[in-house]
Amino acid sequence: MRLNTGIYKETAVVVPTFNESDNIERLIRTIFGISTDLHIIVVDDNSPDETWKIVKKLQKEFKNLDLILRDKKDGRGGACLDGFAYALSHYPDLSHIIEMDADFSHDPKDIPRLLEKAQSGCDLVIGSRYIRGSKILNWGLKRRIFSKLANIYARMILGIPIMDYTNGYRCYSKEAIQILDKSKIKSKG
Repeated sequence: MRLNTGIYKETAVVVPTFNESDNIERLIRTIFGISTDLHIIVVDDNSPDETWKIVKKLQKEFKNLDLILRDKKDGRGGACLDGFAYALSHYPDLSHIIEMDADFSHDPKDIPRLLEKAQSGCDLVIGSRYIRGSKILNWGLKRRIFSKLANIYARMILGIPIMDYTNGYRCYSKEAIQILDKSKIKSKG
């Protein structure tokens, strides 16, 4: 299946940030290099390095760039939920929402691949680090071990054949986001 590039107008990319001033401009430019029709929603936890100021400056250049500035560091999970809620309320014609990190641990060039898979009828597409052909860059041994053990544990407890529960590079259909019971999500990480 080939990607219907019209899907970019119907897609928001939620990027939670905390102290990402070294990466955020390059990330935003890379994402908009794929398509300026995409919507980017940066959710910043009042970064001491003033990541949010860089985003505000770039908003003058990119009309599809939004910023949610939260009062304090309150966790990645909450930032994503805030970004999802914002996307649904401000862009009612969305069909998909992608979440990704700002540190380039998730390659923005894979956005078309995520959307192509999502277009084939998947409500959730996970950009996994643990499938054939994938790579984990810039991770120390401790982080690799923790991630691997967390995924083994989650797979054993939940019994769902997902290889990467801990990854934050995901594409959700609008319907999948709408049925999440946000009141039962307690994680801030």
